[in-house]
Amino acid sequence: MLKDSLYGKYLKERQNGEIIENTHGFIVYKINGKECFLMEMFVQESERGSELVWNLVGQLMNIARENDCDYVSANIDLNDSGAN
Repeated sequence: MLKDSLYGKYLKERQNGEIIENTHGFIVYKINGKECFLMEMFVQESERGSELVWNLVGQLMNIARENDCDYVSANIDLNDSGAN
C-alpha cells in the first residue's frame, strides 16, 4: 500500500501529507489550520466515475470535520488527460 511505500514515507516526511487509500485509489492531503488541502488524488481508470471516488472524498470530508477545518481546497488541472 502507498502509506508503507518509500513514496508514502516521502509524502509524510517532506510534504507533511497524509494518505487515505483503498485497493483502487488514494487521496493525499494535509491540514493547514482551518484548511484541508487535497494534494493528490488517483483512482484506477476502471473505477473512475464510480461510487469509489465519492467514498474517498467522503472520508476526506470526515477527516476535515474531525480537524475543525472550515473548508477543503484543491488545485484542479482541467487539461489533465486522466481527470474525468
